[in-house]
Amino acid sequence: MTFAGCNQPQVGNQNGDGGDGGSGDGGNSEYCSGKGPPIRVGDSNGAVGRCSGQVAAAAFRYGLCICQGLSAPSTVTVDAFDSSRPGPLTLGSGGSVGMNQNLNGSARISVGGNLIVGGSAVLPNLVVGVDTHLGSGLNTTQSADFRRDAQIGGDIVCNGSSPSLKVARTLTYPSTRTLTANNPMIGSTVRAAVAVPTPCDCAPNAIFNVAAYVQERQSSNDNAMIGLDAARLTNFSGDQTIDFGCGRYYIDRIGGAGKLTMNVNGRTALFVGGDINLQNAWTVNLGPSGELDLFVNGGLTSSGPLNFGNKDAPARVRVYMGGSRNINLSAGSVFGGNIYAPESALVPSGSFEIFGAVFVRDFNPSGPVLIHHDIAILNADDDCAPSGGGSPPQSCSTCNDCGGQACKGGSCGTCSAPADCCAPLFCRDGKCVYEAG
Repeated sequence: MTFAGCNQPQVGNQNGDGGDGGSGDGGNSEYCSGKGPPIRVGDSNGAVGRCSGQVAAAAFRYGLCICQGLSAPSTVTVDAFDSSRPGPLTLGSGGSVGMNQNLNGSARISVGGNLIVGGSAVLPNLVVGVDTHLGSGLNTTQSADFRRDAQIGGDIVCNGSSPSLKVARTLTYPSTRTLTANNPMIGSTVRAAVAVPTPCDCAPNAIFNVAAYVQERQSSNDNAMIGLDAARLTNFSGDQTIDFGCGRYYIDRIGGAGKLTMNVNGRTALFVGGDINLQNAWTVNLGPSGELDLFVNGGLTSSGPLNFGNKDAPARVRVYMGGSRNINLSAGSVFGGNIYAPESALVPSGSFEIFGAVFVRDFNPSGPVLIHHDIAILNADDDCAPSGGGSPPQSCSTCNDCGGQACKGGSCGTCSAPADCCAPLFCRDGKCVYEAG
């Protein structure tokens, strides 16, 4: 099976986005009705208005996407759930992983959805719930269990106890490569070339211009609505609580010694001009109608535990980091949201658990990792209304230009084959959908 690598559309600020409504975004009233975008997105077809939901649906297709590779010292487990479904939180199969270079691990790595790696995989034990695509070879010292199809571009060496290699359906690898495994269990084998397009959209022209978004909001924001001083959280002392109603707000930076609590009670975009550096707990609470897009033109360091976002509805929290400063999280943090930082490294201390998705340049965990991908984020563009720039263009160059749906012959429309969809999505009944294991 072939699939689309799907570079992100370039994101810029070509059309402007001023809060007074005169630059095309409808102002605060339209934004708070769920129509006006906090940012503007342009692609190869020219300046096109997009609401942030379309950006999120494209950026967070994977539970974990890494521009480089991964070297994991402990277990990594990725599964998925759908927060838009009624009832209690149920973690299950699904949750895809993509990385542009090599996968290395010292312990078991379990991926509930698809695994797409531009390079090789070297680790003791690997389990993949849907399809596996490796651009180069596979080497496991215990076992590899692929529960659907596997395409591997290099030599396959599985030296564990029998059976050291399982492929439920079809294993594809080149005729010039070798397979060494103890009593392998393989549904069928195809000898053919394997090509794996880059899964994570990290090219310079594909990276969202977070700095431009933040700069725009420095002079055009809704701070006056709640009496928010842009310098309020610069070197603060003592506990701080801020209540955010619907709007787009700007803060110079966030740094201080007290506890910080943010209560988000409406559709909110918060733009931070510099670093976030906190010594104590930072808590972000979402109300029933709360939704947060956080744009940070700098790094994020938390010396105290984070209780950030909403683990029951992480699709409503999106964090976009600009620049190459790291994201350093202390032990004991709970992150309920989606992190987009294609120029930064995510460095969690100790064990790390996130309800949402991670898109970073580097991921450097020091302990076990649990990622629960909220696939409701893939429907984040459903409420993007045409008057707010929400409709995808009629012409396109990739499926990301079509709100995650198919781009065929330069036009947005229905899919007819998996290659029409942006990985890891599949084509089903003419629509690009997420598929769990």
